[in-house]
Amino acid sequence: MEIRSLQESLAAEVVDLSLWQDISEADIARLREAWQRFPVLVIRRQALSEGELTRFSKHFGPLAIVIKTALQNTGPSEVSYVTNLRDGLGEPLGGLSYGEVAWHTDQAYRLNPATGAVLYAAEVPENAGRTSFNNLYLAWENLPGNLKAAVEGREGVYSYHQRMYVGMKEAFSRDKPFTPELMKQTPDVVHPLTLKNPLTGRTSLYFDVSTLTHIVGLSDEDSQELIDAVGPHVQRDAYVYTHTWQPGDVVMWDNGCLLHRREPFDPRLMRLMKRTTIHLPPERHCVPAGRLA
Repeated sequence: MEIRSLQESLAAEVVDLSLWQDISEADIARLREAWQRFPVLVIRRQALSEGELTRFSKHFGPLAIVIKTALQNTGPSEVSYVTNLRDGLGEPLGGLSYGEVAWHTDQAYRLNPATGAVLYAAEVPENAGRTSFNNLYLAWENLPGNLKAAVEGREGVYSYHQRMYVGMKEAFSRDKPFTPELMKQTPDVVHPLTLKNPLTGRTSLYFDVSTLTHIVGLSDEDSQELIDAVGPHVQRDAYVYTHTWQPGDVVMWDNGCLLHRREPFDPRLMRLMKRTTIHLPPERHCVPAGRLA
């Protein structure tokens, strides 16, 4: 197994590794160490069953079950589909269809987010639907001093409703509508605006403008002013790795120190991605400890 940098301190490719086979503890330890240095890991040329995908993912932490039943399938309960495909009755087989998915970090609206993600490209259109990842370690390290002082030690309110109906409205508009019962399961939560990696001591912004509604302790006006000021700094091209998908790609990323987005693609093209979501251990990763708003 070899690890090759794709973009310094952000993304690396893992080569000579077959995820459908048993992986040695030594190689798993190398992958864990590489994930600390590169929050995005790319493993190409894989051919995985859903069982093999879940078996690999479990090496990094317990797997989550998605809230939204429309995103689940008849296979392992830990696997969800990200796809524009529909069944014979015209019902979506998964979520996040084909439109643009704006910059976000997964599950920021949850009290205890599962911050690891593994996405397997079962079928993808050529040069379409690319995914970009933004390094929030670099965003923090290069944030102007006045904004660092304004953000450090503060908390933000994150809202499921904000993400679904404002911040990422376009992305979810073609999914089944969310019921009031589902909304009640995800009340607004509070998370710190910065996180510290427990192994490296490095600080990351935790700043998802698609879901963040308010800064605790500030007025509505001052909150929005700070969100508007910091927002552009977490979406700078200098901090971005963009992945062009090929069939058989596996990409794993750490949501505690990244934002990501997906480009829209032609709805006539078929795209089927299979995903697991991991509760990464807080003793190794940037994992927010939330509280109810």
